[in-house]
Amino acid sequence: MGRPVRIRLHVVTPLHIGCGEVYEPTSFVIDQKAKKLIAFDPLDFIKKLSSDERTRLADICTHGDMASIIWVYKFISSFAHRIEGRTVDITQDFIEHYNKVKSMPLHDRKRIKNALANFQIQRTAFNPFSGEPYIPGTSVKGALRTAYLNKLANDDKVVRYWEKVLPPEVFRKGERNLYSVIKNGREKVHMKLERHLLKGSFATDPFRMVKVSDFYPLRDVRTRIVYAVNRRKPSSGTTSSSNLHQIVEVVLPGSVFEGTISIERPQEGSKISRPVSWTTSADTVEYEPSIKKALTHFYRQLVNNEHMVLREMKVDFSVERDINSKFKPLIWNRALPVRIGLHSGAEAVTIDGNRMIWIKGRGRLKDSATTIWLASDNKNPSSNSGLVPFGWTVLEEVK
Repeated sequence: MGRPVRIRLHVVTPLHIGCGEVYEPTSFVIDQKAKKLIAFDPLDFIKKLSSDERTRLADICTHGDMASIIWVYKFISSFAHRIEGRTVDITQDFIEHYNKVKSMPLHDRKRIKNALANFQIQRTAFNPFSGEPYIPGTSVKGALRTAYLNKLANDDKVVRYWEKVLPPEVFRKGERNLYSVIKNGREKVHMKLERHLLKGSFATDPFRMVKVSDFYPLRDVRTRIVYAVNRRKPSSGTTSSSNLHQIVEVVLPGSVFEGTISIERPQEGSKISRPVSWTTSADTVEYEPSIKKALTHFYRQLVNNEHMVLREMKVDFSVERDINSKFKPLIWNRALPVRIGLHSGAEAVTIDGNRMIWIKGRGRLKDSATTIWLASDNKNPSSNSGLVPFGWTVLEEVK
């Protein structure tokens, strides 16, 4: 195995790595004065209740309908002053949202159902033993792989690869059918494209030799509950907002995690014809392009493109400005921007020149998304100025 590269992952903008879990009504309480969500172990909470209090809670839970969840919120909130647990920062708008849900009329089941569906708090990836957030190595490896594939496609001048592998009749049935075949069909166009670029699959896939550890906090890491709001890009042809929103827990900017990236040399006879390397050196000259070169090529373009979009949208935050001020003179050398996690954008997870995005409601294909998800303290922000993009990090190579 090659010498592990020690990496510090710096969070630049709010970061959410999905783990498939939400904060359940019976596992958190809101401290409105301190502006904190307190996550606790429900079993520990129940153990500390008196006999009468346990009976009341059991009676609420036995109803088993949507209204009982509102009663659970109300019951647990009465213990906010005596519950201890892991704290998460929240916003005033979230507190008002919580209070609105908690005070809903219990007879209107349809309204309760809709309100609760919109009050799902998605939890970011966490260590089940300590409760601390961490960054799964699979998220980082996926970003490395996407950047590498983009560099290969650019170097090999591979564009619209589906035209080379799909039968002619597919194109005669319209764009909707073409998208369906590419997205869901048996042709597996994206897999064929990756095999073509990497010159291998499964046992001969060169990224099988890339080992990325999970990344754990270097020091205490704070999280926050924010809203993900959807906004249309100026290039979409309309300035109207979509009003879509989600509630997510994010790792806050300034957080630092540490892990390693190791790249094994293929064994003789492995049939890996296009091996990868972390960086270019005298003994890896045949391993082209290096992952570092691919990251620089791919993410420099993404940073620049997003900077232009956000400036047109009158978003004050600039990823380009932020990373240049914090990591100069290491940027694009030992410090490389990488985008991971929820709402990274279609452009960050697909291959340039081979991107096909179906625009719902308009029934047509485009090579870029028409909307962007941004982090907000408010559910319905009045302007774009205070919004921030999701998922930007910097991988710093530690010598």
